[in-house]
Amino acid sequence: MLKMMLTSILTVGFLQGFAQDKYFTKEGFASFFSHAPLEDIKAEHTKVGVILNTNTNELKIRMAIKGFMFEKGLMQEHFNENYMESDKYKDGSFDGTITEKIDYTKDGTYSATAKGNINIHGVERPIEIPGKLIIEKGVIHLTTEFPVKIKDHDIKIEMSKLQNISEEVKVSFKAELKPYVIK
Repeated sequence: MLKMMLTSILTVGFLQGFAQDKYFTKEGFASFFSHAPLEDIKAEHTKVGVILNTNTNELKIRMAIKGFMFEKGLMQEHFNENYMESDKYKDGSFDGTITEKIDYTKDGTYSATAKGNINIHGVERPIEIPGKLIIEKGVIHLTTEFPVKIKDHDIKIEMSKLQNISEEVKVSFKAELKPYVIK
């Protein structure tokens, strides 16, 4: 009995120490914008999962592709069925590290670069993403904008739609990360 209690206490203590380095959200925001001669296409996603390990600078971002919302339902349907094949390629992700040394305990604004791999449409590619971190009262705000070429991720556009969709889309991202607390 004493051994079991001691093991439980040590496990909880370890997990609490482990969690102190983790900041996360399930409500990150991602959007993309495509400007083309015939129309602009914009979609937004408000349920992006993000976790940052401030001890190692490891950054992980995950989102369900079907979570992108469009102004027009038909655009959303075409996006999921014809281009992203979101029944087959359900998630988009980024796995990498923030390359700068940042004091996460000190309030301030920091320019940073995240270097790692982005996975879209089942195709993983290396990427470096410039961004900004604002640390304020124990909360980490991440923001960035970067281009993605759709051909780099084997997303096929029919010839008849080339006037509707840009070959490069602008991705915007922001998240408010709070300390992970074990309940």
